[in-house]
Amino acid sequence: MSVLSTVVISLEPQSPTVISLVNALSALGFKAEVFSAIDGRSAMPDLRDAESVDQKMSVLRRRSELTTSEVGCFLSHARVIQQAFDNGVDKLLILEDDVEILAGFAEVVDAIVTLPSEVEMVRLMGLKRRRRKTIATLAGSWQLVRPLRGWCGAQAYVMNRPAMAKFLRQYQTISMPVDGFYDCFWETDIRAYGVEPHVAAERKHVSSIAKPWGTMAPSRMTEIRWHMFKLYRGVLMRYYRLANYSDFYPNVLPDPSIKFPRSNPD
Repeated sequence: MSVLSTVVISLEPQSPTVISLVNALSALGFKAEVFSAIDGRSAMPDLRDAESVDQKMSVLRRRSELTTSEVGCFLSHARVIQQAFDNGVDKLLILEDDVEILAGFAEVVDAIVTLPSEVEMVRLMGLKRRRRKTIATLAGSWQLVRPLRGWCGAQAYVMNRPAMAKFLRQYQTISMPVDGFYDCFWETDIRAYGVEPHVAAERKHVSSIAKPWGTMAPSRMTEIRWHMFKLYRGVLMRYYRLANYSDFYPNVLPDPSIKFPRSNPD
């Protein structure tokens, strides 16, 4: 059984950017496989027998349908996770090709591999500032934290077999982007953590994943249903946090010196 498998997801596996990332990982001791991403840029990707896309639920969740590129991105992560699980991988490091490796990457990932099994997923970067509880020191000044809400982003993370199993049991009906799936920990029960300061960052680039916001004008009924469903999900999230109180409390916002690509603490 492999302890740690490293995979870079890319729509352009032979691009200079991907080669540079793979070489940077190799220099740190990580042998990375490049996975050709599922291309949803121009049409809905092919789905396997058990898979489906629930656009009605997507509209209920966020007042917009999933784009084909968002579905392709979700399926790319799902295929990598399925492959790793089938191959008996114990810990899986997934990187998207728009990632830049930062100081401390190797030390932090090495420390994550040794964490107990209840730490199921660790994001190496996040896109939003959230209140969080500091759990432990990983290496040097890097801390393992448990965010009160989702960090947003699936560009770089490590997950273990229990997290892979939970993902594979629940992902088949796709109604949100893959990072949203990870953010809904109270629905998936994937125990998601993060690293501060981050050891990966998103490079400035033009994303290949089309965003639906602003392209659809929700009806009044859609708005009402969205608000009701948001309230319902909020109740579930708060119940989950209270049921797992010691995992999330006490918590504070990150120190201002810890940089996030987005700074909205909502």
